[in-house]
Amino acid sequence: MNWIKCSERMPEDETTVLVFGNGITWIADVDHDGQFYPDEFTFERTILAGEITHWAPLPQPPGE
Repeated sequence: MNWIKCSERMPEDETTVLVFGNGITWIADVDHDGQFYPDEFTFERTILAGEITHWAPLPQPPGE
């Protein structure tokens, strides 16, 4: 997996990606305004992570 710096390129709007900040990784949606929004399960991690510095596309699901 290759992490992408947010300062270099942001993901497309209306996608779901992995995000990283302050040593914490979680899944977030990218809204139409280009902002990252975590789901309810990971919301508390967002507060701990502070600024998101990197993102990566979600990996393909495992095969059978």
